[in-house]
Amino acid sequence: MRNESEIDVLIGKGTKSTYQNLFPYLNVGSFIEVSDFFRANNFFEVPSSVTTTDYYIELEELDKNLNREKMESLSANYINGTKFQKHSFLRYSVQFNDSLQFIFNAPFNENTSARDLIKFLEKNGEVLNVSENQTKSLWLSVFSLIIQIDYELSWLEELFKLLKKINVLKHVNNSINHGIEITEEFLSIWWQASLLLPKSIFPLPDSRLIDQVEVVEDIDNTAENVKGENTENLYDARYYALGTLHLIEYKLVGYKLGELQKVETVLKGETRESCSRELVQDQQQANSKNSNNEINDTQQQLIDKDLNTYVQQILADRSVTTDFKDYKADYAGTSPNATTTGGWTIDEKPARGDERHVEFVKKVLEQTQSKASAAVQKARQTRLTIEKELTITNRFANESDRNTNGFYYWLNKEYEVVASDLRKRLLIEIIFPIQNTELERMLEMQRLHDFSAPETLKQVGLNSYADISTVTADPLYYLTLAEQFSVEEVAVPPQSYSVAKSFKSDQVASSCSFSVEPGYQLNAICVVINCSTAPLFEVTLGGESVPMTKDGHVFTSGSFVPSISGAQLTELSVSVLKKLPSSEEQDISYLANIQQDISYLANIQIDLVAKEDYLNQWKYEVYKALGRGYDKQLAEYHEKLKQLERWLEDHDTPVTRGLINNYIAKQSMRVLYDKAMRRCAGDQSYPNDELPFTQYFENALEWDHLYCKLFELSPDEQDGDSLGITTSPVLSKLDNTLYLKRFLLATKAKVLLPVKENQVLRFLYFLDTGQIWHGAEHLTPVNEQALAIVNDYKKLPYPDRDKEEKNSWTITLPTAMSVLSDDDNLKNIGRHLYGR
Repeated sequence: MRNESEIDVLIGKGTKSTYQNLFPYLNVGSFIEVSDFFRANNFFEVPSSVTTTDYYIELEELDKNLNREKMESLSANYINGTKFQKHSFLRYSVQFNDSLQFIFNAPFNENTSARDLIKFLEKNGEVLNVSENQTKSLWLSVFSLIIQIDYELSWLEELFKLLKKINVLKHVNNSINHGIEITEEFLSIWWQASLLLPKSIFPLPDSRLIDQVEVVEDIDNTAENVKGENTENLYDARYYALGTLHLIEYKLVGYKLGELQKVETVLKGETRESCSRELVQDQQQANSKNSNNEINDTQQQLIDKDLNTYVQQILADRSVTTDFKDYKADYAGTSPNATTTGGWTIDEKPARGDERHVEFVKKVLEQTQSKASAAVQKARQTRLTIEKELTITNRFANESDRNTNGFYYWLNKEYEVVASDLRKRLLIEIIFPIQNTELERMLEMQRLHDFSAPETLKQVGLNSYADISTVTADPLYYLTLAEQFSVEEVAVPPQSYSVAKSFKSDQVASSCSFSVEPGYQLNAICVVINCSTAPLFEVTLGGESVPMTKDGHVFTSGSFVPSISGAQLTELSVSVLKKLPSSEEQDISYLANIQQDISYLANIQIDLVAKEDYLNQWKYEVYKALGRGYDKQLAEYHEKLKQLERWLEDHDTPVTRGLINNYIAKQSMRVLYDKAMRRCAGDQSYPNDELPFTQYFENALEWDHLYCKLFELSPDEQDGDSLGITTSPVLSKLDNTLYLKRFLLATKAKVLLPVKENQVLRFLYFLDTGQIWHGAEHLTPVNEQALAIVNDYKKLPYPDRDKEEKNSWTITLPTAMSVLSDDDNLKNIGRHLYGR
């Protein structure tokens, strides 16, 4: 029931003949602190006497100074025998003293019973009296070979086995001395005990800290490709927790008859022929005949989707936040019922309890069945219409001696769903940003995302028509707004203007009139009269006197604002009257002159401005034009969204999903490789090529159970100085929840990967040191920082089977396919309803 090909599954090559994953559900177990009891029994540590040697002290000092190169050089000198010859390197078993030699060759192992071990110690109790010098040499030899990784690995494993034997014998001897019963359980724990490396030396300091910080340029160089988030602390890989993986798998087991579609009866001797025809243009007829089958096949694939497709759509609609997103601490305590939910689109967690997740799955599948039924029912109706439009000829000839009935049934797909639990796994958490991928570059080339939602009138600050400005420097200047909302033609705003008239007269009283355009009003008047003899003039405007001042022979009013300014007038009349002096001022000469025809030149100018309601009417018309422009932009925006949605639907295929999965897998491997290089890139004695690491990751991790959660930063979460977002935010406006869309929107991915059961200690060693441990799993040493999770892992029970089946059931999904039944018996027409 388990897929054998792991990488093939990721790139979409998994076969449909085996069970396929619908989604996983992870149950993270509780954490118990490492007590002295567990530390003493699950691990064995370096004796205190070894820590006082010159070699050990010098290694500690170099570790404090972060000098990895000198630590490796010192261990090489120790192995070569050029330093610390007092406690020489043990290269061969012949260098052991009698006690070590006896234990080394003793024929007991993890299969030896407690009774036999007790007898062995009773007979050979002196074997534990190993000299202090030999003990120091043994431990220092082990540490040197660990530092010089992969050198004499087979000999290092023999030394590990010797240390394990000594550790088991010491535990047995201590139990005998204290009268403690030695059970098979305790004996198994002692044989499975791991070497706990001293934290004052291991893991070795990062090689890049010696004289360089620019190692692993790839991570730093990818910063410019990250979408919408700073790269600091984005790349990480660590051990996450010990979890039980609840698998829900499905398999298509066959087809069965559904409800009755239609019944046709052909009478005895009758030949019935039905024909439907589609009218097309002449130049399309040839192509139509050749492509009908291809079109039908494509439509059929779009209608009859796989169970997993409908399940993902249902799960995409369930968006309840879980604790998984915010889990950031190192391996530490979690609540006893802490759970996380998994899969590409799962956000809702099931109810607590090991059995409740099955109920959750059944609820999801019920909704899936309902959604599929609604979709197919609509497709069935559409298909009947399409069939009538195609050119189809059906001929039935009944040559039998009775009437023939034809029963058409809809076909249903039948799936078997199995819920099972995998044994607890060590889960590795990998975090990395989603970078510009080939899919996004393809999207950019089509320029489908290079647009954004148009701003509304309120968003630009235009709350009402009164906010429109005629001032050029104003942000709400009407021409600026017209350009923003793509208004091609806009009326010019009402402008203030002046009208001037001049006339020459020798009459005592003269006048002239001005017409006022609708929507305008008088603002000011200016009168200038030039006369050489007349002493004074009186000017009136609509009965109101305009004050005049004399300067030599020129009479002027300046810019005078009459009281009738602002009045609604259609015509203005201006009168000019030569003013006679008073009786005291009159003399004979003046009276003689006034009688004469004295001429003068009058220049009159009036200033008109638009009325407020006239200006508001213009603003309102502009406001409506801007609104129409926005509506047009909004319609174009929605049309582009539909085009983008169609593109996403067309490209949301198994091939695309395979590319995405492949990208996730490659990025996960890359983060793990970069983590190793951050520790070992400067170590010239250790390989830096990526290929062996990739092969190791493929072999050590269960890629067929990869669990990934995608994150999208909201605008308020994004840093103002963050790197540019390549994927357009318009994707978030789409209503559909497609797999491809989620990937394109994502800025960060969090991956959980189970470690294979026979690789746990070795992979923990890799995460702590960046080095691949090629030795046996049960002989892998443990670094102090992994103590807690290794201790928990050692306490896990080991059931007989790797996978335990919990529940199974069947589910049927309707299709748009139909079949003609070979049973024409009317009495059995309802058999399809009763398990046929």
